[in-house]
Amino acid sequence: MATSNNAGTADPNHSKQAEWLKKILEADRTQGLSRYTIVVTHISPFSGRSVDRWQTPGVRTAYCKIFSDYNVDIVFAGHDHVYGRSNPIKIGTSSSLSSIDFSPTPNGTIYSIGGTTGPKFYTIENDTAISQYFTVRSDGFQPGMFINVKVTASKLIVTAKSVNGTIVDTYEVNAK
Repeated sequence: MATSNNAGTADPNHSKQAEWLKKILEADRTQGLSRYTIVVTHISPFSGRSVDRWQTPGVRTAYCKIFSDYNVDIVFAGHDHVYGRSNPIKIGTSSSLSSIDFSPTPNGTIYSIGGTTGPKFYTIENDTAISQYFTVRSDGFQPGMFINVKVTASKLIVTAKSVNGTIVDTYEVNAK
């Protein structure tokens, strides 16, 4: 998926990538191929930092409505060296942080940042906006974590663990 530059303006490839993503998701929907839809990207539509240049508005604007329209179950992202997970949420025509309802929404998309491997690990800044969209977050799991997704006929079981085996987060997503 295309990235945003540090100033937060959209990369010119966002529109091409967004159209490509819609075609893939539409084909999947038309053919009835999947009980689950997971998107993996480098840059998250949300960040673990409150500094404007890290808020990724270009990514949110280009992709979040698509995720909601196509009932994407989970968006896994890296880039930020933190662990954070949102409630399942739907995003409509406005992707500004102030217009998004971060309350749990049936059939919403879960946004998860699991970029927590390696020697760098940031703490999620403790401010109102981040607390609102990363209702589940964890700090201090150096040297890192991994995310395991178990797929069954009836649900996804997602477990985030530290490298020493401590379970940091677990949740389930029911099949469509």
